[in-house]
Amino acid sequence: MALTGCSTMKGWFAGKDAAAKKAQEPAELVKFEPTVKVSKVWSVNLGKGERRIGVRQGPAVANGHVFAAAITGGVHAIDLQTGKKVWTWEPKKEKKKAKLRLSGGPGVGENLVVIGTLDGQVIALDI
Repeated sequence: MALTGCSTMKGWFAGKDAAAKKAQEPAELVKFEPTVKVSKVWSVNLGKGERRIGVRQGPAVANGHVFAAAITGGVHAIDLQTGKKVWTWEPKKEKKKAKLRLSGGPGVGENLVVIGTLDGQVIALDI
């Protein structure tokens, strides 16, 4: 038997009890006043993003730094409080080979920043 859409089945399992049917309805939104004001402290542009390859490159945070990578822009350490770049590592182009393209965001732990490449290499950098 095929079932179609939730609105078709609305109330099927509540029986004839009006309270049970009412419980299935979404609750009314509650008005509230925000208690915290959010503001941007800093922002950094590290590259052109993931472009069309669909690789997510989320940053990692450790030791008071944000570690971020760009596909062809290297790995960057950014001071968490100020947004200033502390250091940058960029892959060197080797003869007769394309420049390494980084895949995914960096991993951080044990004073290392680790990043993988689209061709299967793993690179570990000392924080």
